[in-house]
Amino acid sequence: MGIKMHIAKYEGKEIKLNEYKEEMRNKLTCIYCGTPIIHVNEFIKQLGGCDVHVSAYFRLKSSKNFPHQDYCNYITENRIKNIYADCNDNEIMTKRDEKYIVRLHIITDTLEIQKVDDNSTKKDNYKKRSTLQYLKSGDKPAYISTIRSIMKLRDEVENDSDLKESLCLNFYNMKTKRYDDIPWKHFFIEYDRDTYISAYNYIQKRVYHPMCFYGKVKTIDEPTENFQWYKIKFYSIKAKENQYVSFEVLFKNGSIYNTYKNIAEKEIIVYCAEHYAKENNNSKSKNDGQAETTYFNISSKIYGGNQILLLNR
Repeated sequence: MGIKMHIAKYEGKEIKLNEYKEEMRNKLTCIYCGTPIIHVNEFIKQLGGCDVHVSAYFRLKSSKNFPHQDYCNYITENRIKNIYADCNDNEIMTKRDEKYIVRLHIITDTLEIQKVDDNSTKKDNYKKRSTLQYLKSGDKPAYISTIRSIMKLRDEVENDSDLKESLCLNFYNMKTKRYDDIPWKHFFIEYDRDTYISAYNYIQKRVYHPMCFYGKVKTIDEPTENFQWYKIKFYSIKAKENQYVSFEVLFKNGSIYNTYKNIAEKEIIVYCAEHYAKENNNSKSKNDGQAETTYFNISSKIYGGNQILLLNR
């Protein structure tokens, strides 16, 4: 399927999506490798309590008959190679055979990370650093930059099959003293019914590794006397009649709120941890004579504004 394209070549000139006209049909090519591409109109898809806008984009005319050339920048694996090259840090991303290994870390603002004694050997120094579960907010900017690049790439590809094939996600297990492989489906939570239900059930088993949640913001709320966290709430997704799966991300940093206080109705991806899942029943509906509504609530936490990726729609 490949990556969604936002620029095409028409009669030797580059055009943007807003410049596309119907007479250009069947005359568009990739700006990098010249393979035939087509225009896909924007559309709306309904998810639970909201409409999600899918922007227009250019895509391959046929991934089977007219694929991108091997060198093309619109091949997912080539983009991953670029992310790996930009990272340039073996503690964050490595390559094994044909797979790129991304080491996941929990972002926090309170943990005192163990410092390595200056007399330690380089080997011991590397070992202690590479087995960290946590990173302080603001520490290792290359790490969060790498994660944000992966989040952005997921938004650009038409489906996640190529990412599953090329990326392997690792998280250090303190009990076994080794890295566990984290399946993509348990890391990146798509904004759809089945994925959110699966995430809720998964988190109930005490999940420690970071996860990315994609969704549309309903509200962003300030702390109250009874609840001392800022809260970003996504539109809930309908699981079935009178049952909804909801997600909210919590934080205490006021600067995050000041930066994102106007993101209601926007689509975002959040890289978060400290997940919690709980079932709540709306007894008020029952008292009103209506059927009781059940909410399967998921919450997670962030500590830095760079853990939020605002999508351009």
